Amino acid sequence: MRLFFFDVGAHVGYFSLLACAAAPAGSVHSFEPDENNYAFCNQIKTLNNLPNWTINQVGVGLETTTLFFQVGLSSSTGHVADEGGVPVTIVSIDDYVETHQLTRLDLIKIDVEGFGCHVLKGAAQTLKRLKPTLIMELHSGTEETAVLASIIGNDFSCYTVRGNLIADLLAEKPDHVVVRPV
Repeated sequence: MRLFFFDVGAHVGYFSLLACAAAPAGSVHSFEPDENNYAFCNQIKTLNNLPNWTINQVGVGLETTTLFFQVGLSSSTGHVADEGGVPVTIVSIDDYVETHQLTRLDLIKIDVEGFGCHVLKGAAQTLKRLKPTLIMELHSGTEETAVLASIIGNDFSCYTVRGNLIADLLAEKPDHVVVRPV
């Protein structure tokens, strides 16, 4: 099986490791701005001899730029911000796909602690062109749900992680979604 997977907000690489194991002939690209989590991912990659795993110590957003990473109370709650924290390179998925000349992307997992609006906007062309399945955590108090709804339009269907169809994403406001191309 060949799986082309992006793990945006990879944390310690759990989902990346699963993807590498499930599809050793595939390609896994992780994006993790936290220095300690990035180092941990690299240790896991080395220990498991996973040549199909590319780990990028960057954040993902609207465009390629420099922003800041604020370390959270735990290793899973850090987040990208406009100011304060450690400077971090940000890439857009659209730029990354173009730079690496990727013509296939099957699955994207996004868990970026409320920065998902920027990630989605920076992935809009890739979503339209390559039509990957998307698994995403949505945070209340952000515009993530509205941005997701506007980008996917009628080209994708939304489901809960339990597989129930979401008829109206804006009305139901789920915490997590699986978005599949129609």
